[in-house]
Amino acid sequence: MEESEEGFNLSHRTLVLVVLESIIAVVFAILSIIGNTLIIAGFWKRKTLRTIPNLLVVNLSIVDILSAITTHPLLASVLIRGAWYLGQEACKYQAIFNSFLFTTKNLSITFITLNRYLIIVRYKKMFTKRSTRLCLVAIWISSCLLALSPLMGEDEAIFHAEEALCVFSSKNSAISVVIVVFENIVFLATTYLNYAILSLVRLHRKKVFSAL
Repeated sequence: MEESEEGFNLSHRTLVLVVLESIIAVVFAILSIIGNTLIIAGFWKRKTLRTIPNLLVVNLSIVDILSAITTHPLLASVLIRGAWYLGQEACKYQAIFNSFLFTTKNLSITFITLNRYLIIVRYKKMFTKRSTRLCLVAIWISSCLLALSPLMGEDEAIFHAEEALCVFSSKNSAISVVIVVFENIVFLATTYLNYAILSLVRLHRKKVFSAL
């Protein structure tokens, strides 16, 4: 990564690679907007689709649309120009928004998996409409707090050439440890819940095959 007057440069790429990466970034953004908009529209128009699991899915779709509208255009512009040219302050705000969307998406997936686990494995419907709305509010608030926490430690935003986006270079070890531990807990919880669901599904399949 080289620093120039225009910003932070990407490593040298061929014209074919520049065109290919830029097209992929733009196409992914368009498909994400169209696909997730259709999901939200279907949820809104059909009452039969307004279930608690689908409400969690719609929340994830909203996060994906925000990502496609805000971060994908910046990614495409960086890939086309081969450098971050918007300055240090814009880099900081992009790092905050990337962290916010990343955390919100992971927490949404975790709650979707938890709901499936309770229904399939535990045969319980613990998610009511009220509790689900409270969970969604908690997801967005906690994601916002975690995304803004690097500012408390006066961390600097740097351009990560390999990912073509801005991230925070942590100076406050306590804050970074809290963020890492929280993200690992979310990841491990999602992994365990999916494993439990998969194990039960396999067990049911074995019982069905043995009965047949």
